[in-house]
Amino acid sequence: MKKFILLFFVSTFLFFFGQAQNNFPLPSDNPFWTESHGMLWSCSYQGTYGICNGYYCECVMPTYYKSDTLINGVTYNRLYTRGVCNAIYPAGSPPSGCPSSFNYHEPERLLATIRQDTATNIVYVRDMGTDKILYDFNNIHVGQDYPKTYNNNSSDTLVVVSMDTIPIGNSYSRKWDLGIKVNGVISDSGFVSIIEGIGSTFGITAELTMPFENKDLLLCYSKDDVALYPDSTYNCDKTIDIVEFVKEDQELIIYPNPTTKNLTIKINGEIPVKGFVRIFNANGMEVYRSAINEKEVLIDVSFLNKGVYFVQYFNEFKWASKLFVKE
Repeated sequence: MKKFILLFFVSTFLFFFGQAQNNFPLPSDNPFWTESHGMLWSCSYQGTYGICNGYYCECVMPTYYKSDTLINGVTYNRLYTRGVCNAIYPAGSPPSGCPSSFNYHEPERLLATIRQDTATNIVYVRDMGTDKILYDFNNIHVGQDYPKTYNNNSSDTLVVVSMDTIPIGNSYSRKWDLGIKVNGVISDSGFVSIIEGIGSTFGITAELTMPFENKDLLLCYSKDDVALYPDSTYNCDKTIDIVEFVKEDQELIIYPNPTTKNLTIKINGEIPVKGFVRIFNANGMEVYRSAINEKEVLIDVSFLNKGVYFVQYFNEFKWASKLFVKE
């Protein structure tokens, strides 16, 4: 009986991981990532009386393979990205002649030139004429430091705190959760993960550091036009930055404003309802996130400290945002 159980376990393990993804997607997989990147003080606007600075700006950025290049006889794959961006003045009213928010596009650009060594399970990124390790899948071990890589170059000690397997489509992939170690104590466990066959949950090349004035997030991943992450119901829309922006003052209503406890969010117009609501504080840090499926939702914001916040609604097609005050 024990022999049968052992054989069953081994065969099941081999089945799951025999069906697993590549360590990192190849162009032949037809992969498509959608990432979100935000940063405080990261963009400006030409106002009535000059340049308007101090905006929190966040972009939804589709990322995809587009072309290859030969370097010293070796083939490298080029990853491109573009962006649909939303900017909002995070604290109080903006200076005279400056808008409280605005939208803009980031044109298509080269994100990274990468090379995969499938024999060693290492992904390299070409930077300043040299290859630097982007992912080293052979050296991710629970309880040990995460390898120093192109996207892990901070002074903090990044530690692999756990490993699990998660379903990705019809197969299973390993997911390593990372944390920060300070004075021998691990804190902020699981703030970012590395997923086999996808990459970082912060985005392919985003730095693996604790969010401070920045916010990085992998929104979705698809392969051959089939959504695999976060689940099969998400629409990894490849037309992002082609559709028009939401008009802030027409299609998103919030009340009461100011509020002490509850905030009602109402979506007008023809916006597809299914999406997400996020709330950011004046420092640009996300303090609330929830999926929504209705035109009108009530959110309890009593847990927030007094101050200025902005609420943001988005889905794969539209963006809208507004400021509110918590009293």
